Amino acid sequence: MIVRSARESDVSALLSLEREAFGPTAWREASIRVELTGVPASRYVVVAEADGVVVGYAVLMVVAETADVLRVVVATGHRCQGIGGSLMSELLAAAQRRGCATALLEVAADNGTARRLYAEMGFSVIDARRDYYGPGRDALIMSCTLSARRPPAATVSPVRDLTYPPVVLAVKAAFKALDLHVTMRGTEHIPTSGGAVLAVNHISYIDFIVSGYASLPSRRRVRFMAKKELFDHRVSGPIMRSLHHIEVDRGSGLASYATALDYLRRGEVIGIFPEATISRSFELKEFKSGVVRMAAEAGVPVVPVILWGTQRLYTKDHPRDFSRGKTVAVTVGEPFAPPRGANLVAETGRLKAEMARLLDETIRGYPEMPPGAWWLPASYGGSAPTPARAKELDSQELRSRAAARVAQRRQQVS
Repeated sequence: MIVRSARESDVSALLSLEREAFGPTAWREASIRVELTGVPASRYVVVAEADGVVVGYAVLMVVAETADVLRVVVATGHRCQGIGGSLMSELLAAAQRRGCATALLEVAADNGTARRLYAEMGFSVIDARRDYYGPGRDALIMSCTLSARRPPAATVSPVRDLTYPPVVLAVKAAFKALDLHVTMRGTEHIPTSGGAVLAVNHISYIDFIVSGYASLPSRRRVRFMAKKELFDHRVSGPIMRSLHHIEVDRGSGLASYATALDYLRRGEVIGIFPEATISRSFELKEFKSGVVRMAAEAGVPVVPVILWGTQRLYTKDHPRDFSRGKTVAVTVGEPFAPPRGANLVAETGRLKAEMARLLDETIRGYPEMPPGAWWLPASYGGSAPTPARAKELDSQELRSRAAARVAQRRQQVS
């Protein structure tokens, strides 16, 4: 058995392995070709070959000083023979040659064989994503510190913007046309220079617009981490890319993480919704630890941002209402810098507690609190779903989407 760099002639073999390992969620042929030929500066693909037959492959993506293991696949009849370990060893050696300090990967929590292999290679669990692969199937994030000596950091140019200024003007014009009253408090807490992570509560489809607007007094432009579907849309996709927002693909979540780290090290401001999805209760949901982990690794502060009133315009389970005269409130809290190696659970809990305090202040200071209003949390006298009921609705939605994705993939394969 030999391990070698993948060639374009290996595409059909890799596609067969993909389908065997991942079924309807496998990468398509076009995606595999991109990994092999589209981005050579950041990708490294190797195959394991036995008697002239490709029996495994692995894919590495490198962004700045972080190596992201995207794939390690071994054919069913060749597993438990050390092939996976050989592929991983080659990937980590390549990461060290490229000056990476850290390697990251994600694995299903119920994949005991892979977890044992990664642990033997020096990886340890640093985070978990509940239901990442579908209901009841969690993903574990594992990290390994590489021993290679890092080369001197290159000088990286800041991101250039051509689309952002006209988009800001369009947003201001839209707010004026809607007679939207945007009240902002604490915007001086957003740093005027250097990298930072804005942690924003999520109650509306327009939250990224309003929280980005709140950064304007500090003369900053926020790059948001947003779901892949927005980038696939024929209208929003080109706009999202031109604004240098970061595409988050469930099939390769660590790729977006590595891109965000690169942006932070360039001195950019990254916007993240730690709840990941819109809160139907309009109270804070469970937080993911990615905000704290990213800020600690990049050595930048976290800035808590609370939005209120955006749900009245456009949110889940309710029709859009862009009638004039509504109020949107924005509260920006004081930044804090989680130290490298911080306890992710404790620091994430600290962030959530501070954002809960700011949310309470913002709701109580809002000019309207009509009893029974659909957009007001149940705990404040409104008729929004309780957090428990909202969680049930989220689970139902997750199951429906998972079933739809499987059906779509099966249709594509057939």
